[in-house]
Amino acid sequence: MNIEHMKNFLIMADSDSISHASRRLFIAQSALSNQLKTLEKEVGAQLIKRDYHSYELTESGKTFLKYARKIVETMEQAELAVSDLQDGTTGTLRISSTPSVATGFLMEYISENTKKYPRVKLRINECNTPEVIEKIKDGISEVGFIRTPFGNHGEFVTKFLVADQMAAVYKKGSYSFEDNFSLDLLQNMPLISIYRYTELLDAIAEHRNYRIYYAAQCTEVSTALSLAQLGIGIALVPYSAYKNNMGLFTGLEAKIIGDSECGTKCLMIYLKNRSLSATAQNFIKLIENIIESKEI
Repeated sequence: MNIEHMKNFLIMADSDSISHASRRLFIAQSALSNQLKTLEKEVGAQLIKRDYHSYELTESGKTFLKYARKIVETMEQAELAVSDLQDGTTGTLRISSTPSVATGFLMEYISENTKKYPRVKLRINECNTPEVIEKIKDGISEVGFIRTPFGNHGEFVTKFLVADQMAAVYKKGSYSFEDNFSLDLLQNMPLISIYRYTELLDAIAEHRNYRIYYAAQCTEVSTALSLAQLGIGIALVPYSAYKNNMGLFTGLEAKIIGDSECGTKCLMIYLKNRSLSATAQNFIKLIENIIESKEI
């Protein structure tokens, strides 16, 4: 059984369709379909029910997924163990990151790492915070990059990277705010929120004895900005995430919200009780050196 096919099955199981998985893996849809058919032939059962109306794991697929994850993790750990015998100048750096971090300052770290270790290959998964955590636990990635809120995950080492204030982004001419204005000014205005920041915003508003009106809520920054571009309301997103996406949108204006509690922190995470490859250790050390140099 081909281990690469098994790795790709993990992505197929986590996707909405074969075409979605093929885009994530940068593999032709026909080739990925053939891989799935080969796996199903080898195990003697249909793993994913796929037709015009549905795409979902079968009971056999759910069982196979559990074992496939363990097998892939074992193989990843074996590769890491061998990599540890090296000096980290070769091998593969496996990262998972939320999209708003991956397209931002993470690129600076990767650029510097590539300059120092040009023979190191990159494997980057972009996903939401729970998926970043899962991929690190499953051994698919070694290092993760996320934003707060993070919750209580005592099994992880967390390294603070940078603070990021929330910003109000809106269609030009629709509103007028000054930089570092208070969230209080947005009372009763139509707001567009990312789900994971709703609890933070609601807590601030509740402490100040008012409620926030959400005209729309969504999961991605790009969707929030698209809705703001349509004039649906004011999108509340991390300022750096807006800057990373601003080239894709026209006619928007952004002002930073000045309340100290109205912000997020970007973190680097990795498991405490799992050995890291020399490649990952080098990357972490490089990031720590970059942060220290900026603090001087």
